[in-house]
Amino acid sequence: MKRAKLLEMEEYIRFRQTISLKELQDHFDVSINTVRRYIATILESNPDIKKVYDGVTVETGAVPRGNAVFHPYSEAPEIQNVSEKQRLCRYAASRIRAHDIIYIDNGTTTSFIPFYIPDELPLTIITNSVNIINAVIKKPNITLATLPGILNRATMSFTGESCSQQMKTYNILKAFLSCVGFSLNAGATNFSVEEYKIKSIAAQKAEEIFLLADHSKIGHSTLMTYCPTSRINTLITDQPLNDEYEETFQKYGNQIVIV
Repeated sequence: MKRAKLLEMEEYIRFRQTISLKELQDHFDVSINTVRRYIATILESNPDIKKVYDGVTVETGAVPRGNAVFHPYSEAPEIQNVSEKQRLCRYAASRIRAHDIIYIDNGTTTSFIPFYIPDELPLTIITNSVNIINAVIKKPNITLATLPGILNRATMSFTGESCSQQMKTYNILKAFLSCVGFSLNAGATNFSVEEYKIKSIAAQKAEEIFLLADHSKIGHSTLMTYCPTSRINTLITDQPLNDEYEETFQKYGNQIVIV
């Protein structure tokens, strides 16, 4: 039991990157002394995890596999702009309400959302992402609807016709989407045909769309537009955008949130 809890705590630390002892205490519902004992054990076998004032931090920018930790992209050596993506995900999770039916997209930009969802919050999550599945599987108040298909090990997601057809049957209140690029003219874009099909269906079915795009995605476009700018209710990004972006979103009655 203790071994399982240690692995779970290590996994959570790696996904949060930096976290306080109090946050660990609240998340795992244990005493602060228990947290300190577990941290001492974790530090002994994980040299990349360091003690900081009133908490711990992961020194590397990657999210390593470790013993039970998964990497949002199994073939990638590291996740770019980790701290920015964590901020986007923290805000995205704050927009989730009890009994929502939500879709969480595959991709590194959305991969941290489950770790900011309170354990006690009842809701339904639809996803094709293996990493999202793994992140919420221990949350008993979440109803998990997984999309069937063929596993793409490069992105750790399920794709294919069965995946797309199943997506069409679901009602989605809120969709949290990632992109390869976003521009005002092209909207949210992607370059994978299989991912495009699933993303576009999610964008069509959702009552409210949240696009998570850090600064590296803004102003760029790729092969296929899966969601036009006018359909994006909230763009969540990490740096201020120029007046044209603000004016365009205001014209459509939508918003840009800088975190």
